[in-house]
Amino acid sequence: MIRPILISLFLFLPLVGISQFSASAGYRWSMDGRGFHQNHYNTYVHFQRPRRFHFSVGLESTYKQLDYSSIVIESDYDHGPPGYSSYEEDKYSQTAKVTYFLMSGSLFYDWALIDQPNFDLLFGFFVKLNAKVNESEKEHTNTVEHYYSTGWAGEYSSYSETDPISYETFDAIYVNEINGQIGLKASARKHLNQMFIQFDMSAGRTAQRIFLDLQKSPYYYSDSNNFEYEFLFGRKNPFTHQLGFRLVILFNAKSLTYFLKTSR
Repeated sequence: MIRPILISLFLFLPLVGISQFSASAGYRWSMDGRGFHQNHYNTYVHFQRPRRFHFSVGLESTYKQLDYSSIVIESDYDHGPPGYSSYEEDKYSQTAKVTYFLMSGSLFYDWALIDQPNFDLLFGFFVKLNAKVNESEKEHTNTVEHYYSTGWAGEYSSYSETDPISYETFDAIYVNEINGQIGLKASARKHLNQMFIQFDMSAGRTAQRIFLDLQKSPYYYSDSNNFEYEFLFGRKNPFTHQLGFRLVILFNAKSLTYFLKTSR
């Protein structure tokens, strides 16, 4: 993943001096895998060259809070002598509050399919490198429930018991230190005098999962408000798409220069 980023930078840097400059700040929503979403806040520098070429580089921050919930069930069944059977089930439950913070460096290449004075339609590709800044966990709980059932000559009896809740800490997830993405993007840009608003959609793949479940539970249950297991136990290199929106307001360099001169 690092090699294509370096190659892109070498291609990009010589073109900066002959490009039109602008800057932006915005928001992006992403769906990674089939059940995991993130919110991203970004700042970009944009360069527009003649012949409809556009380049963008920037930084992006991602702050995520997770309600981790894992349930593992272990069971044992014994027929025993004729007419006798026993069943034992142990249910281990763990919960935690997890937060992490990522910083990303991004590079975009775009070609203007439509290049009008008031509207642009861009299509291109992007590469991104993510680095973990911080990861923390709190409010850990551990619960164990036991269920017993025995039968003899068609007569069955059962009972259950629950151990006291333990607040001992454990490592719920591991966020990868470095990760990367590559993919295609499409953007619609509406010009407003010396500014313009841009909506982006993109799709691609991550180099690896964003994080791993350290409990490696072979069995799991969760409701829609808890941890997104589909992403963790899905494909190793998940498909990612940003099909929500990213709203960006950009200020042309000419208007910025004019503002600086008149502010003196």
